Amino acid sequence: MSLSAVSYADYNVNEVKVKANETPAELKDVGIAERLGEKLDLNIPFKDERGKDVLIGDYFQKSRPIILSLVYFGCPNLCNYHLDGLTNGLKEASEIPGKDYEVVAISFDENDKTEMALAKKNSYLKQLGRVGAENSFHFLTGDKNSIEKIASLIGFKFKWNEVEKQWAHASAAVFITPEGKISRYLHGVFFDPGSLKLAIAESSKLKISNIINTFVLYCFQYDPKKSRYIVAASNIMKVGGIITLGILSFVLVRFWRRQRRTLLNQGEG
Repeated sequence: MSLSAVSYADYNVNEVKVKANETPAELKDVGIAERLGEKLDLNIPFKDERGKDVLIGDYFQKSRPIILSLVYFGCPNLCNYHLDGLTNGLKEASEIPGKDYEVVAISFDENDKTEMALAKKNSYLKQLGRVGAENSFHFLTGDKNSIEKIASLIGFKFKWNEVEKQWAHASAAVFITPEGKISRYLHGVFFDPGSLKLAIAESSKLKISNIINTFVLYCFQYDPKKSRYIVAASNIMKVGGIITLGILSFVLVRFWRRQRRTLLNQGEG
């Protein structure tokens, strides 16, 4: 087990004595059960970083995918690593916030306040360094009912560790289509720009209209064990075969036309 899966940094390994094949008691009922294809309830209420009442559906009105992360703003470890990794990956990616995607970070700690949300937003906007991104990065807080609803919908399981006075939880960026359906999970705290690009393109669905993105998606497949996209050899062979057939057809058609023109010229002579 690794930090990218669960916040093990929150625990003293010398005090958590369990068998190698057992889950520590502190981490039971903690994790992420993927809900691919499930549609979110877009009427769940939250407050944005300015204290304004919003619905989660308010961020699905712009025909672009949402990158959703459940964190808590007072987290001393995993949440910071996760948001750092996501921000750095998006910074290196060519996709533009507000044009190609929106980011929504929701605190699963009902005690987090809007002031904390605003401070987090400003910190990560500065780290991202993209002009205009303030309108596409959203940091939300909510009551227990709203938090439990959104967590259940995306399969996010967490619990309070009374000894450590911290939340035990997992880490993933959840990619959601403009229609509100869960498209992909990228687990962990490190996000390479290539995997982010492909997850954004995949979540965009019908917006993937250019041949380069279509080709890239076709030639890459998602590896859930590594939480990243990998080259799909069989797909490349298929695409290569189609390209070869296309080139061969083009050459044969030109050859046939040339031969036909030659025969016609000989007949006229």
